[in-house]
Parts: sequence; C-alpha cells; structure tokens
Amino acid sequence: MSWKNYSTKNSCLPSNSIQSIAIGKNNTLWLGTRDAGLVEFINYKRCIVFNKSNSQLPNNNVYVVKIDSLNNVWAGTFGGGIAKFNGRTWKIFNTGNSGISHNWIYSIAFDKQNNVWIGTWGGGVSVFNGSSWNVYSPANTIIPRYKVPSLLIDGKNNKWIGDLKGLLKFDGKSWIWYNQNYNFPTISIYSLAMDQKGILWIGFKQGGLGKFDGDSLVLFNSKNSGIPSDLVYSVTIDKNNAVWVGTFGDGVGKYSDGKWQKFNSLNSELTDNLIFDVQVDALNNKIIGSMKGGLYFLKERSPK
Repeated sequence: MSWKNYSTKNSCLPSNSIQSIAIGKNNTLWLGTRDAGLVEFINYKRCIVFNKSNSQLPNNNVYVVKIDSLNNVWAGTFGGGIAKFNGRTWKIFNTGNSGISHNWIYSIAFDKQNNVWIGTWGGGVSVFNGSSWNVYSPANTIIPRYKVPSLLIDGKNNKWIGDLKGLLKFDGKSWIWYNQNYNFPTISIYSLAMDQKGILWIGFKQGGLGKFDGDSLVLFNSKNSGIPSDLVYSVTIDKNNAVWVGTFGDGVGKYSDGKWQKFNSLNSELTDNLIFDVQVDALNNKIIGSMKGGLYFLKERSPK
C-alpha cells in the first residue's frame, strides 16, 4: 500500500481544502476547493485554476463537482449558484438568471436523459433539462426539508434523495419517503452510493453508515462496528465492491468481506482526519480530499 500527498507545499494546488473530486479524461482530476475555486489537476503535475478573478466562476467556495456524459464540468458553489464549463466557455445559473431554486449547491447528479438534478442548501431539488427548470420541494412533494445534501440516480433512473430527515426515492411518477415505512433514523444524509449488487449505502452525517437492500436497513456505527466515526461525509464503492467512507474526524474507513479497516493520521500517511470526499479511479486507486491536508492518493497492493 502506497500513499502520496499533494498540498500547497509540494504541488501546484492553490488550496489544502479539497471538498469535492471528479475524475475526468486522461488522468485529469477536477477539484472543488473551499477557498480557491475550481482546479483542473492534470496528471498530478499541472494545475489550471479557475476562480472569480480569472474566470466566470461565480464563487471560490466550490462544494461539489461532477462531470456529465458530454464531458461538461458542473461546479456547485456556496452562494453563487452552479457553473457549467465545457472546456472553453462558461454558463452560470443562479436565482437571478434562471429557475434554479437556491444559490447554495450541495449535490449534483445526471439522469439517463442528461437532465441535471441539483440538491440545494435551502431550495429543495432543482432539475434542468437544458432549457427549462423544475423544482421539487416540501411545497409540492413529500420531501420533508428544503436542504438536500445528497443525490444518486441508479441504473433504473430512480432518483434517490438524501435530505435532513432521511431517504426518499422518486421514480418519475411517485415518491417514497423511507422514514415513514422503514426504521430509518431521522438524520441528515450526506452521501449515497450503490454497489455492484444494487445495495444502497448511506452516509449519515451523525449516524454512521447504512446498508439498504430495499427491504431492510443495517446500520454500522461506532458502537456496533469498526467504522472509524459516525460522521460520514462521503461513501464510494471501489472496483472490488468494497465500501469506502470518508469521515469528518477520524479519516477513512474500508468495509470489505464483513471487516473494517481504518486509515487515519495515527496509522497511515494521512495527516488530516477531516475527510470531505473519497473517489475511485479507473485503476481502483483511491483519491481523497481533506479539509486541511490537501489531496491524497492511495494505491493498494493487488491481492495475491
């Protein structure tokens, strides 16, 4: 197992606070920083920085970055709405020039029709089809709160929505709020991931990790399992169907074959235990964004 840390001290990165990671073409990473805008990190060597001073990016606090099927980069900001960048030109969507419901952006997902689903801080979910907007909120659906930290669209085009009061699913016609029908904790859901078997993994902000098969929920928390922390900010699935969690306080956890493995500042080369995001590249390497320590690259040894 080998680690590599990229920070303002040893690389071109303009910030050590990496909130979101999107993996693009040709080993390029797109990074959302807390204070220095959007970074195109090319081959872990060269940085192209987009911020309010040198581009049309509306805010330097980029909380979420996603790449759609047409290779457009979408950067959701805290306060400036959402920016779409095609590599040449920008398009900005905010409450003043579009039908988006809020300027603080929490989550982004794309459906099979390439519609953009946007979870906001205080306006529910905004959906953009390329020309018009639709908004889903407590005003017109069973979504219980206006704050939507997480979105996931599965292979059947179902929309999974994590908000402050639990989990919802929208199939395009009808809604299910799982807290009403299942024993779900009423806790903020900050991350959603679906594994190769169709199991939904749920990162609760203060409740650990949930495993949901559609019928029952299994909770992993610090009292009943080896999960590093109950503050789960990120969940992702690797190429071997292992579950990785980024925790805000005790580093990274890996769950595989019924066992937990922890990586933190005490037992690994992580220097910061406040983890915003964990992503997996095409070679099954783990890319980790932290609050204060910059970016981490983890390469595991191949199993014998």
